Amino acid sequence: MTARITGLVNTLNAADTLDLCLASMRDHVDELLVVDMHSSDETVAIAESFGARVLMHEPVGYVEPARTFGIDAAAHEWIVILDADEVMPPLLGQRLRDIAQRDEADVVVIGRRNHLFGAVAEHGPFGPQVDRHRRFFRRTSLMHSPRIHVPPEPVPGARELALPPTQDLCLTHFAYVDLSDWAQRSDRYTTIEARSALESSAHAPKTSRVLMSALKAFLDGYVRQRGFRDGWRGLHTALALASYRLTVGLKAQQLARVGDAAEVRRRYREDAARVIGS
Repeated sequence: MTARITGLVNTLNAADTLDLCLASMRDHVDELLVVDMHSSDETVAIAESFGARVLMHEPVGYVEPARTFGIDAAAHEWIVILDADEVMPPLLGQRLRDIAQRDEADVVVIGRRNHLFGAVAEHGPFGPQVDRHRRFFRRTSLMHSPRIHVPPEPVPGARELALPPTQDLCLTHFAYVDLSDWAQRSDRYTTIEARSALESSAHAPKTSRVLMSALKAFLDGYVRQRGFRDGWRGLHTALALASYRLTVGLKAQQLARVGDAAEVRRRYREDAARVIGS
């Protein structure tokens, strides 16, 4: 029996890159499925022009719930997931089809070649030796979490295969174009992570833990994972990751101590009213 594959892409205002993503997938899957979070650009029209089935999911600020929704809606047993700013080399698509057809594994780990700040990151946390993900799998062989940045885990007994991180067997990811792009997206993600951290703990993180988390992120990315070999890009990436961890911790502290922005604005209005005597 021929193994059949769904190619799943989650989108939100992805018109700049979605055509390249879908073009790279269409010859290697039996269904293109796009789960869109109510884009305001031409994302949906582009998806439909490739013959993709388009489903809508409420915008939640991060991809994990919409990804789980898409997996449940996929028509076929095998699923390959790409982000809208990723493309699949032809040899990778052929290899994945062969794995499914020959029943070589249940879950496949694929590396990514990340373009960061204008060039490919060869080393550090975004290098293809480190940045590896379970992106091809049988529907029932991988458990996905709805929490932000929590990687999926194989079910007990699932057979996992890691592809070598060569250029032809990695996804190509066109990630952050500059530090402004990084900062804009990080602001949203750090807020979500901070809220999630407080949901799982009744207390704000200690400042010492926050600082150690940031220091560890820098040392891991720049030293242990050899990000220094990418020159100034490696340094910028390690510092940006350290800043990310620091920001998550500081936001969690502020949320625990004074509440969110709406609560602070309410207090400001009360203080202003007292000042003017109303």
